Amino acid sequence: MNVYDHSSKQNLDPLSMNRRFYSYSSKSDGDNKEETKLSTSKGEPTKFENLSFKEKAKILATEYGVAFTVWWTFVWAATGFVTYGAIEMSDIDSLTLIAKLESYVGYDLSSKIDPKYGNIGLAVVVNEVFEPLRFPIVIATTKPVVDRIRAFRSTNS
Repeated sequence: MNVYDHSSKQNLDPLSMNRRFYSYSSKSDGDNKEETKLSTSKGEPTKFENLSFKEKAKILATEYGVAFTVWWTFVWAATGFVTYGAIEMSDIDSLTLIAKLESYVGYDLSSKIDPKYGNIGLAVVVNEVFEPLRFPIVIATTKPVVDRIRAFRSTNS
């Protein structure tokens, strides 16, 4: 089955998809390198239009590897710090929120948590809630950011 062929109703569990992707991306001939590139010349349609978001993310991760991971970690940390700052500046009482959750689950955590750590925990939870919004943005911006950094480094070298 071709990786680009989505009309077939074959088994699409993640393990088999991963095997198909790995077998596609690990071809030993050097001619296949151009097929895995996300960038194409102007006017030429991309070969990735029919791929799912997950498949595009895998190709991006294999093409940019460490740079993708560093960029995602930076964006994750930045949104975490901004979230924590917003919680601190707006005087949100995280212990009140925890006490409301305790009424549903029956635990007594709010009396054992320092308010500062409660705000940190709330910031981590809210930061993780932002992940479905953050990840597509990171996917969309990885290539331009890495290309700009590479261009900057080559001009300063």
